[in-house]
Amino acid sequence: MIKSVRGRHSMCPRVTKNKEATSRWVASVLGNFIRSNPTGKAKLFKKELQDRFAVKVDSQCIYRAKKIALETLKNHHVEAYAKLGKYGNAICSMNPGTDVNVAMNPHVKSDNPTFMRFYLSFNACKSGFLNGCGPLIGVDGCYLSGQFSGVLLAATTLYGIPTLFQ
Repeated sequence: MIKSVRGRHSMCPRVTKNKEATSRWVASVLGNFIRSNPTGKAKLFKKELQDRFAVKVDSQCIYRAKKIALETLKNHHVEAYAKLGKYGNAICSMNPGTDVNVAMNPHVKSDNPTFMRFYLSFNACKSGFLNGCGPLIGVDGCYLSGQFSGVLLAATTLYGIPTLFQ
């Protein structure tokens, strides 16, 4: 048993470099942060890792972790687009009279067809559009940017009362 300490104790410096902090681990703990900032620089992710876990890693580990996190995001999008056909069939079975058309790209020959376009018109919207709206129809569109770019179109008209119907 030690009853007294002779001399002076100095604080040991904290070791922040950790070889166990691999790019997979960094991708798992910072995955949501990386996905919310996909264009962020390595310095931002290194600072976040330092603030949350007091761990320092090199920039190459951060680049690999960013690649892993964004690759899983891409895989989630591909899986979601593959389910659009089933989604369209479910909408038709739950809403009789609804029109759904899911078009796949005919130029791509693979096991997983590539999504091309999606058309959806609910029966309630069609009947309200035809029975309660005026003859003037406005079409508006916007360009979608990102990994899966395209154009989103919407048709709009006015009710008998001055409100929009989409």
